[in-house]
Amino acid sequence: MNRKVLALMITCSSLLPWGGTFAQNVILNCGFDNYAGTLATVPAGFTITWNSTSNTTPGPSASFYISAGNFGSSAPSYKFGVDSATLVTPYVSNADSLSFWAKGNSISGPSTLYVSYSTDSINWTPITSLNNLPTASTTLSIPLQQISGYIKFFYDKDVGNLGMDDLKVYSSTVGLNESLAKDEISVYPSPTTGPLNIRLTEKSGVTPVVEVYDIVGNKVFSGVAERRTKGLYTIDLSGRNKGYYFLKIRNGNQITTRRISLIN
Repeated sequence: MNRKVLALMITCSSLLPWGGTFAQNVILNCGFDNYAGTLATVPAGFTITWNSTSNTTPGPSASFYISAGNFGSSAPSYKFGVDSATLVTPYVSNADSLSFWAKGNSISGPSTLYVSYSTDSINWTPITSLNNLPTASTTLSIPLQQISGYIKFFYDKDVGNLGMDDLKVYSSTVGLNESLAKDEISVYPSPTTGPLNIRLTEKSGVTPVVEVYDIVGNKVFSGVAERRTKGLYTIDLSGRNKGYYFLKIRNGNQITTRRISLIN
């Protein structure tokens, strides 16, 4: 089956789990429910580079978790259990956010999950990199800013394994002019030590309301941006931990999202 058609068939309605209503339509929903560590059981339309059914030692363990506490809504979950293990989704259209359940086991700080996308599954554009991966059951959420293509998860393993489950990709919110908001709002500088400028086009006379989330979806800021000059507003994130943060900016009836990097 054509991957684009498959992606469009997997639709339902939901909300992001971490406060933002960035999207209401789930265009991809994968719980790995029938995955058993073989190519034949890889979810339809997905590519998974490491598949294993072995639980013997020495040698790699199974590429899935079924033990209590190591999966999301139901067993199994996919296990990123070797270095360079890669998972690629089917083609999705106009995706503006994704979420997934995650839990690390005996995982170390340097282990990183890289997320990127591609329109042709050959040339890849980075979206974000996730380090300090959670060691307790956590739902991670990532804004995507209206991408169309394949989404890739690449595990750079130092020590430990990462379970993934309940992967969902969301598309456009009904009634919000997201594409127009992208053209009208810019956020800079990034990286920043704290101060951020939010610039609107002159035709926008509405003071933006801003929510800021860390990489695991905790809200760290919420409020009205401070006006500096016509079309220029600021917020200050000084004093927070360095890393990636996501801004949800409401400008009248428009909502857009931006990713910024905070450095100390």
